[in-house]
Amino acid sequence: SSDTFLKKVQDDNFITQEVAKYPNLLGNLAKKESGVKYRLEGYLFPATYNVTDSITAETLIDQMLAAMDNTMSQYYDVLASKNLTVHDVLTIASLVEKEGSRDQDRKNIASVFYNRLNQNMPLQSNIAILYAQGKLGQKTTLAEDAAIDTNTGLMPGPVDNPSLSAIEATVNPAKTDYLYFVANTETGNVYFANTYEEHEKNVQEHVNSKLTQSSSSS
Repeated sequence: SSDTFLKKVQDDNFITQEVAKYPNLLGNLAKKESGVKYRLEGYLFPATYNVTDSITAETLIDQMLAAMDNTMSQYYDVLASKNLTVHDVLTIASLVEKEGSRDQDRKNIASVFYNRLNQNMPLQSNIAILYAQGKLGQKTTLAEDAAIDTNTGLMPGPVDNPSLSAIEATVNPAKTDYLYFVANTETGNVYFANTYEEHEKNVQEHVNSKLTQSSSSS
């Protein structure tokens, strides 16, 4: 059951056992007191798993961690050369996963996050706020999305379990000077900018104007 699964992913003894089993993957796992909801969130690779009546939550979670370890194995040396931890990459990738659906958009979005972190700017991701509010995954209107206060930095851990596409985009982002992006939640299109002025134009054209049109037609 979901209750059994969620209880097991918060079992300290089980987590300690898995850290020892997958040291490259879980070596930088967030501490219990860090503020994360689920310490293993972000580390359970999203895929199709064969589940039988006899399988235990422990076995299933171990399979998901093994799949993520196998996926990340091609990146461990690259991360070490870039002085990045697995935890940082999966945290950023979890935002990239939700902020964009197309591979190139995800690479550009990852570049925005790195550019902002390098300049000590808040990430300003709607996804992080929705997660904190317990609303991530719910249908969000363009108006609701535009109203979110996004003055946040990097969260203590991932907000979802990122796909290979999001991980790849985060490990190998596009090389850009972008500092801003805005997504139209209704079309999925993402618009990037180097300056705040350019960003404001994108917001006005692709978000605010749509809100005005919607309001005038209702």
